[in-house]
Amino acid sequence: VSKEVIGRCYREAFDFRCGIIPVIEERNSVRILTAYENKAFDRERIRVVQTPQVFPAGLLKNAYETPYREEFTDDASVAEDDGIQIKLVEGDEKNIKITTPLDLRFAEFLYRDNLI
Repeated sequence: VSKEVIGRCYREAFDFRCGIIPVIEERNSVRILTAYENKAFDRERIRVVQTPQVFPAGLLKNAYETPYREEFTDDASVAEDDGIQIKLVEGDEKNIKITTPLDLRFAEFLYRDNLI
């Protein structure tokens, strides 16, 4: 993650006293699935969440007193469920999540070619 993204998150958190998460636009076509069908969904309405997610510590600690539920996928989902406002800030497409071997290879490429 770049210094710029970290700085942006912390500045906004300080100014707004709420949860701050960096996001990027979705470039892929997406579809919504139901039990009976699937439909195209306007990707302009989707943002991909990145890290770091920044919250006032006391608010986030209190939110984590909530019993676990499967729909909690990150700090923001726990915080939002507890009524904490979430503000989105501009992320960076090079701020990738490394969860698979392919992600790691891509990160190595970015690093090797001085792109991060």
